[in-house]
Amino acid sequence: SELSHNIQQQDSVIKAQKLGGQLYKEIKPLFPEIDYCSASKQSFFVNSGATRNYTVVVLGSKQPVRTNRDLARITQWLKVRMKSDSLKIYIEKTAI
Repeated sequence: SELSHNIQQQDSVIKAQKLGGQLYKEIKPLFPEIDYCSASKQSFFVNSGATRNYTVVVLGSKQPVRTNRDLARITQWLKVRMKSDSLKIYIEKTAI
């Protein structure tokens, strides 16, 4: 029914909104320099009119040089955790 479809969509949105918080709880013990995490599914539109979908992850780090050095490990961990290769990961310096 339409009602159950709408409820499923709402549940999906709520789950997506909580994704960054859940990832933060899991990644913080592994990479203590990370101060925050945001994650959401995004659509990227290209010239051909096609759409490419990615999960975009932004990590705030008080030691971005160190975090960038660990980027391969972080990326691999996120791919396994998210069960996806379609990731875009950005690291920014935490404002002190």
